Amino acid sequence: ELVNETRCPRLPGEYHGSGCSLASFIAGRLAMGDQLKTAVQHAETWLFGVLKNAEIPVPNGQRIPKRF
Repeated sequence: ELVNETRCPRLPGEYHGSGCSLASFIAGRLAMGDQLKTAVQHAETWLFGVLKNAEIPVPNGQRIPKRF
């Protein structure tokens, strides 16, 4: 089954690079041999943590994901 719905809490603010980060993480997990569903689950968990700890470089600016 290729359709799987997930939900997570919405974080406040705007984020720069979140879509690219998600896609890159999924691609990396697929390259390591994960099945698609597993790769997406890992990516969602990782990205939520990254965005939750994002840095704000200027007041009221876009948050920058803290990827490392």
